[in-house]
Amino acid sequence: MLLTKFSSFSAYKFPNASMSKANWTNLMKVTCGWGQVWNPPVVPGCVDTRGCPRPLPSTMEVYSSFATDPLKILDVGMKYWYSCRVGKFILPNATLVSVIELTCINDPNGGTPIWDPPYDAVVNPLPFCYVARK
Repeated sequence: MLLTKFSSFSAYKFPNASMSKANWTNLMKVTCGWGQVWNPPVVPGCVDTRGCPRPLPSTMEVYSSFATDPLKILDVGMKYWYSCRVGKFILPNATLVSVIELTCINDPNGGTPIWDPPYDAVVNPLPFCYVARK
């Protein structure tokens, strides 16, 4: 039997869809079963239960999927999208895209979870909405 564990004070826990996040644990029992197969066969990766900060809100130019349900969870793995109310986003390489999707991920440097791509309102704002004129 193998017990996988992070520090008992860690924000990282094993996700478990069958229980509330408050009951997730940083300890998981894994057993070597018949035919040298692990039980459970797949151990989920640990996630930071603190979740991401609130995503950028909708503006006069940009619509946010977060605006439809501001009480949605902000857990690692959650996705939110943004679209221009008129036109498309123009990326730095001049590519036009209809939707930008952000995913809440564990910070690779060990900090609190972050949005990927890391758009915010100050350092890395969303791209401009471009409206093609005829």
